[in-house]
Amino acid sequence: MDKARTLLVLAAPRTGSNNLITLFNAHPGIRQTYEIFHPKKAYSIKEQDVAAINSRGHNFPEEYFSEDKEFARFRRQEAVRFLDILAEDTLAAGYPVLLTKIFRGQLEEDTLKAVINRPNTAVLVLYRNPLDMVISRLKASITNRYTLSDTTTLVPELTIPDLKSGIAQLTNWFTNVNALTKDIRDRGVFSYEDLFGRSQFMAIRQINSFLESVGMTPEIPAYVKTRLTKQDKAKRWQDKISNPDEIEAWLKAEDAINSFGHLFGQQ
Repeated sequence: MDKARTLLVLAAPRTGSNNLITLFNAHPGIRQTYEIFHPKKAYSIKEQDVAAINSRGHNFPEEYFSEDKEFARFRRQEAVRFLDILAEDTLAAGYPVLLTKIFRGQLEEDTLKAVINRPNTAVLVLYRNPLDMVISRLKASITNRYTLSDTTTLVPELTIPDLKSGIAQLTNWFTNVNALTKDIRDRGVFSYEDLFGRSQFMAIRQINSFLESVGMTPEIPAYVKTRLTKQDKAKRWQDKISNPDEIEAWLKAEDAINSFGHLFGQQ
């Protein structure tokens, strides 16, 4: 059966991926599914969606929708089959492109490799300065709200062990992503700073240019209404935590922070 083209967004938490998905959602030819490999449940796949999919002649297994941990594990282990079913239904529903987001740790490396190498798949990698990612995650964990939370006035203390652990996890993730995707012809790489550090108009131009380069019609309109998480009113990371001098001293001693752009040939 014919399938829609698949566009995978590979990202770590706190890279602006929700805002990116919102921009893609304004494209009339793209069906977005947010986080279908989340360990808790397949976000955006609801009972009515399952019923609609099956009404179009598919046999969408109920376990893919279940929030039970065992079924969630099954869903991730059968990731390629899951995407194939969704891609078939996406085209049947009138969308030429299926978009989904995969976060760090949601799929085992072998499964992620199989998903990336599915036929007719394009990949967009989204990264950010690692220090900003760690600080943003710290703020979100303190408030226990990971979307739509206003933490612009929150300046917590960042410990060296937390920073070291965060940097190590992110470095491993982006190193693996680069190794898995470097030979993918239809790959785009964007940084949070490039996309969201300037105007939305420029971000949409960059995304439309990427879509055109991978053979997808660039139709995201010039303006899209978004609901950004209010975390980064301060531009300098030193203004986002209470102990910047301690962190700066460690960074200088260890030379520990580099952008991930060098992994992708962007520096």
